[in-house]
Amino acid sequence: MTLRTTVCAAVLLLTSPVAAQDYSNPAPTQSDAGGGGGGVRLAMQGRLDALNTLFASSSIGGGILGVDAGLVPIVTAGARLVDGKLFVGLGFGFFGTSTTNDMGGTEIETTQSWLSFCPLASFDLIANDSGALSLLGWFTFASAGNSESCAGGMCMESSDGATAIGLNLGVGIRGKIGDGLAIGTEWGWGFASVDQEDLPASMSDESTFFHGIFGNILFEGSVPL
Repeated sequence: MTLRTTVCAAVLLLTSPVAAQDYSNPAPTQSDAGGGGGGVRLAMQGRLDALNTLFASSSIGGGILGVDAGLVPIVTAGARLVDGKLFVGLGFGFFGTSTTNDMGGTEIETTQSWLSFCPLASFDLIANDSGALSLLGWFTFASAGNSESCAGGMCMESSDGATAIGLNLGVGIRGKIGDGLAIGTEWGWGFASVDQEDLPASMSDESTFFHGIFGNILFEGSVPL
C-alpha cells in the first residue's frame, strides 16, 4: 500500500460519522436505583415512622410535663446528583405530643404540636438497576407551640413553647419498583436536645436530652431535570 493510499484512508476514517462521535460524553448509566437514569433528577421522598423515632417519655419538673418526640421528616424535597448516588434535600415534619401524668389521683394531660425542618443527605455505597445500599443522615431543627395542660375539664397553658436540635445517622436499602419510583427502609440512631421556654418557677429543669434508634419506611419518586 502506497503512502498516498494510507493517508486517504486515514482521512476518510476520521471524517466518518462513527469517528465523529463525541466520546467525551458517554451515555448516562442506569446507576440510580430510585430514578432509572444518570444526570440530575428532581426527587420527592416520603417517610413513615415505623418505630416511633427517638421515642422518649422524660419527666421535667417532677413529672408535671413529659416530652414524647418523633423527629422524622415526613416529606423531603431534593435532587439526586452524581449519577443518582447522592441525594440532598430539605425535609419537613409535623407531629404532636401528648403526655398523661397522675398527680395525687388527678390525671393531667399535656399536649403540644411540633414543626420540624430537616436538611438531609444520603449516598449510595452500592447501587445497580434494581436497588441500592446507602448511608444517610439529617439534622433536625424543630419548634413547638404553646403546651396545654388539662385536668378535670379545665385547661391552661403550661409553657410558651419549645425548641429541639438533633442529628440522625443510619443506613438505608431501597429497591426500584418502576421508572423513577422506589421503596425502601432506613434504620439508625439519633439524638436530640429539647429546651422548654418560660416554664413555671417551680420547674427548674428546662432542658431534656434523649436518644434512640429509628426505623423508617421510605417512598421516593424522581424525574430527570
